[in-house]
Amino acid sequence: MSHFDHYKRILQDLDRIQLHNKTFLDQLHSSLKVQAALGLDKSIDAFLKESVKMRAIYDTLPRIQNFMNSPAFDIARQATLDISRFAEITHIQEMTKQLVKLSDPWQNQLKILGFQSESLKEAQLGLQSHFARMAEMSILAERSFANLDWKTLGLNFGITADLQESLRNNILGFSDSYSALFKSFRQPEINILSFPPVVTSIPPIEFHNDASLWEAISVEEPESLEEKDVLNLEIAKETEESLERLLSKLDPSLIILWRGAKQSLQSDNPDRVRHFTSSLRELHTHVMHKLSPDHELKNWSNAPEHYDEKGNPTRRARLLYICREINHEPFTRFVKKDIDASLSFIDLFQRGTHEVQAPFSSTQLSLMQTRAEGSLRFLLEITMKAGGT
Repeated sequence: MSHFDHYKRILQDLDRIQLHNKTFLDQLHSSLKVQAALGLDKSIDAFLKESVKMRAIYDTLPRIQNFMNSPAFDIARQATLDISRFAEITHIQEMTKQLVKLSDPWQNQLKILGFQSESLKEAQLGLQSHFARMAEMSILAERSFANLDWKTLGLNFGITADLQESLRNNILGFSDSYSALFKSFRQPEINILSFPPVVTSIPPIEFHNDASLWEAISVEEPESLEEKDVLNLEIAKETEESLERLLSKLDPSLIILWRGAKQSLQSDNPDRVRHFTSSLRELHTHVMHKLSPDHELKNWSNAPEHYDEKGNPTRRARLLYICREINHEPFTRFVKKDIDASLSFIDLFQRGTHEVQAPFSSTQLSLMQTRAEGSLRFLLEITMKAGGT
C-alpha cells in the first residue's frame, strides 16, 4: 500500500468520525433542555474547534509526499496509523461499553477534557478527543521528520560525522520505541483502557517535541505551519504549568533550580546556554533520584544487572522502578529512549556553545526548553498520575 493510500484511509476514518459526531451534536443542539442539563456548551465548542483544526492538518498530509527523506518518517507513519485506529467509531463504541470498568485516571482524564464519564455520549466524545489529539501530535511529528534530510542532520551545528551517525541511531531508536509502543496495543489481550491515560497521551507529545527540535536544528528554513506553531505554544504553556505543579509536589526546592535555569536562558550572559543546559541536566538527575530512592530501589530489586560496578543503581533500573506500576515493557522502553533522547539534546546544545559559530535562534532555544521540560514532566506524571493522583 502506498503512502498516499495510507493517508487516504486516515482521512476516510476522520470523515466517519466527524459524521458521527455531527449527528450527535445536531441532536444535542436540537434540545435546549438537554444542553442545559448537561452543561455541554463549552465542551461542544472546544470539540468542534479541535475537529476543524484536525481536518486542516490531515488535509495537508498528501502534500508532503515529495519530502520523506528520513527513515524515521516511515516508523512515525506506522505509529500514526496505529493511533488513528483507536479513533475509529467501532473502537470508540467498544471502549465506551467498558465505562463501568474505567479506572480513576481515565475518569479524571475525561473530566479534564470537559466530559462526564457518566454519560455514554459524552464519554464517547471524550475518548475521541483524547485519541484525536494523540493523532494530531503524531502527524505533526511526521511532518517534521519528512522535512529532514538524513545526510544533513544537525546541519546548523557543524557536528562531526561520527557524532552525526550516533545521533541518527538515537533518532531511529527513539522512533522505533514509539512505534513499538502503539503496535503493542494491537494485541487482543491488551486493553488500552487498562493503562492510565499518561501511557498514551504523553508519548505523542514527547515524540512531537523531539521531531520539532530536530527540524529546527537541521533545516535552514523550517516549514511554517500555523497549526504547528499554535500547538507548540500550547504544549510549552501546558508543560510549564504542569511541571511547576509536579515539582512542588515532589520537592519545592527543585523549583528554584528550574527557575534558575530559565532565568539564565533569558539573560544576556554569553554563556547562558551552557548554564541553562547544565542546570537542566542536574534537574533531571535530582528528579530521577527522588522518584527512585536508592534504599527503595534496593528493596525492590537486588538483580545484578540493575547495578553498576560500584553498586549504584543504573539509570535503566531507576526507570524500571519509576514505571513499575504500569508494568508494560514497550512503555518502559519508550520512557528510557525518551530520557536518553532528551539528555542527548542537552549534551548537544552544551557542545554547541563551543562549536557553533552562529548563535542559537530563539526558536531553537524555546524548543530545547520545551523538550527538556517535557521529559521531566513525563517522569513526574508517570509516578503521580499512574495512581490517579
